[in-house]
Amino acid sequence: MNKPSALLFFLLFVLNLSIYSQSENLEIKEEIVTPVKHWVKPAEGKNYLLWTVIEKYDNCIYLIERSSNNTDWEMIGYKDAYKSPGDIPLAYYFTDEEPLNGNNFYRLKRVILLKSASAESNPIEIITVKTN
Repeated sequence: MNKPSALLFFLLFVLNLSIYSQSENLEIKEEIVTPVKHWVKPAEGKNYLLWTVIEKYDNCIYLIERSSNNTDWEMIGYKDAYKSPGDIPLAYYFTDEEPLNGNNFYRLKRVILLKSASAESNPIEIITVKTN
């Protein structure tokens, strides 16, 4: 199955935003996310991912990436992000319908549409699951 690129997903995301006018100077920022908590549960040939984050942006998406070697990553899905009310963590989930045989490493990337570059990157957080 041919996986869509992160750029395609983000372009679709940007096209759906109507809060910015075409005259504004916008910037795209991509960063690795460290969740507040995260879980991966293998069951019935699938891997179920759940993570919680405190999100301060209301104009971003999460890209879910997977690797078999912790080096070469492919995007396997995305989730729209929602701004957290105060400092309350929000829970997100994703199902990897076709996990790889052997090790599965997962990471999250936050893609943000900014008017100015003021956000800081988070350190990398890798989640590892071995499936048969």
